[in-house]
Amino acid sequence: MLIVSICGIIGLLIGKKVGSCGGWFEAILLGTIFAGLSLGISEMFTPLLTPLMANIAPVETEVIEKKIYALNDTSSNQGTHYLYSGYINNELKYRYVVGTSNGKQVKETKTTNVFIKEENCEPKVKIYKRVLKYKSYSWLFFVELPDEDKVEFYVPENTVIND
Repeated sequence: MLIVSICGIIGLLIGKKVGSCGGWFEAILLGTIFAGLSLGISEMFTPLLTPLMANIAPVETEVIEKKIYALNDTSSNQGTHYLYSGYINNELKYRYVVGTSNGKQVKETKTTNVFIKEENCEPKVKIYKRVLKYKSYSWLFFVELPDEDKVEFYVPENTVIND
């Protein structure tokens, strides 16, 4: 978007300078043409630039930690279940329950980079994601960062069993 804005301003300046009568009509028309061309070109090259810009743009890791809740499974005689897993379109997904201001909500991992750690602790999930260091860079860099880079589940010891 920054590029489109800059091209629009350049178009306005060129139109004002080059315009035969020096009128604002030519300047606005040329500015609109430059902005439209730059938008079209940037949209065309965005899929190619995104991986490159994701490596150049300054990012930092944000860690979101949430308590997870066990679901009472009436089909089982013993134990509590904090995680549910299954394959969706040949990708292993994990489902878990977190508390929100509207009540409990079932969430699903968006990455295959998942780790389960058994510890003597309160069950929780840590979601690691990359975010742009400065929000203003989203105007400059064509970057679409993933929602999750890594997910770590912390569950009580002896939670993971092999059936």
